[in-house]
Amino acid sequence: MFSAVALVLLTGCWNRRELNELAIAAALGIDKSESGLKLSVQVINPGEIADRKGAGKQPPVVTFEAEGRTFMEALHRLTTEMPRRIYLAHLRMVIIGEEMARSGIGKALDALSRYYEVRTDYYVVVARGQTAAHILETLTSLEKIPANSMNTSLDISEKAWAATGKTTLNDLISGIHNIGRSAVMSGITLDGNPADGPEMNRFQSTKPPVILRYSGIGAMKGDKLAGWLSETESKGFRFAKGNLTNTGLVVPCPAGGYADVELVRMNSKVKGKVAGGSPAGSVTIRVEGMLTEVSCDIDVMKRKTISRLEREIEDEIEEAVHAAVRRSQDDLRSDVIGFGEAIHRANPKAWRNLKRNWPQAFRKMKVDVNVDMKIRRIGTVNEPAAKKTEE
Repeated sequence: MFSAVALVLLTGCWNRRELNELAIAAALGIDKSESGLKLSVQVINPGEIADRKGAGKQPPVVTFEAEGRTFMEALHRLTTEMPRRIYLAHLRMVIIGEEMARSGIGKALDALSRYYEVRTDYYVVVARGQTAAHILETLTSLEKIPANSMNTSLDISEKAWAATGKTTLNDLISGIHNIGRSAVMSGITLDGNPADGPEMNRFQSTKPPVILRYSGIGAMKGDKLAGWLSETESKGFRFAKGNLTNTGLVVPCPAGGYADVELVRMNSKVKGKVAGGSPAGSVTIRVEGMLTEVSCDIDVMKRKTISRLEREIEDEIEEAVHAAVRRSQDDLRSDVIGFGEAIHRANPKAWRNLKRNWPQAFRKMKVDVNVDMKIRRIGTVNEPAAKKTEE
């Protein structure tokens, strides 16, 4: 009797799929089209990824494209030209064309968030000045799979270069539906001729004629791209959000030349309040760093020298944050730093009245920025190497 019950329960894997029946998608691209949208899928070519003799004659990935009135219609239409079923569980990147981002991405994101196979830990970026299709068609030199290259590059640049940042699907959807904090996405662009991107023979050169590069942070207003923060403004936004490590700042020396300081620890607090019916915000940033390069004639053993460098860094960070605030208030009208969210935490009652007309109230609010910088280490050399050479 027990055996019969066990046989009924062990019915097998009813929805199993063999690996050789699947087309594993590494990245998706979404562009605007006349019919609605164009979907591009970067699919891994398993025969070229495997480490075996004869590999390398074909590209490691293949890009397929289809149009549809909706995301799912375009995805289903792809099956008319693909010999395998698309498998989206291993997505690393989703690239949204700039034209599509400016027209609204809410419906496409709804499909991605509902689709049962898709995880939400991939990164979403905007193809700045390009179509998503052109970005996906571009092969990369150090990584066989371009989606992996874009994913890893964003991971590294977020830590080492403050003008970029990671955004997952959950981050994006949360920001779109949050009145008090707008969503952001990093921009990715293409240096070179897009027509050369898919060509494998360009890797015969030590300097590829086409490369992918992250460029600035895009601010959303609802589900639409409002515009771009400049490099300085993007850094200011990231400084205000805090949690930056391993990024460097270059500051001028009094008598010419520059010093480079690497930030090793940073935290920030964004606060909001309502006084006399008007909102006000503040950003307090505490930073610790170490001196990594001195290309000028200064005595780093003197405390007044270090204090001067600390003040220079404080001023630079403060100005970058103010620049990000001005840009988001005056031009973008998008609260990317999240002052509305801070007011909501501090005074929920006042926020209930403010949120009805928050874009207008945000434009007029005053924001104070305070930065405290400490250089903790100066390295193992007391005098600049350039000075020793001159002597």
